Amino acid sequence: MKANTHHPNHRAESIIFATLSFFVGVVVFFLNKIAHTFFLFWTLDRFDSFLHLIGGISVGIFFTVIADIYITSWSNLTPKKQSHKFLMVAILSSLIVGLIWEFYEYTAGLTNYSHKFFKLTMLDSSSDILMDLIGGIFGFLVYWINTYKYRK
Repeated sequence: MKANTHHPNHRAESIIFATLSFFVGVVVFFLNKIAHTFFLFWTLDRFDSFLHLIGGISVGIFFTVIADIYITSWSNLTPKKQSHKFLMVAILSSLIVGLIWEFYEYTAGLTNYSHKFFKLTMLDSSSDILMDLIGGIFGFLVYWINTYKYRK
């Protein structure tokens, strides 16, 4: 069954999703800056994980929408095959952005890396990346469920 992803409402909804997810990403970026300024990562338990989850959702939605709009050859696939491809886009994009963010934190000196605390730092980074991935999957699900009506 061919998907009807060229429907005008589908494109409009996709653009709204992309725009909202971009702005959520910007909000997460500024919340991160505020958290470092006011030491919220050290005073609010799991605030870092929360930001990684929301960031993962934002990235997952954004790149799934971009793939949905620009990879037009996927519109010829069945909805099930489309979902597999879009899920991979969400997972890979949230993983790549999460890894880039962890690298940024390390190079900017925002982590407490030392040989003495290596295991704790790796555990924290692993937890952050896991939250990015969970967020990416959740972002895919939010977008997919809301646009599935165009794929029947």
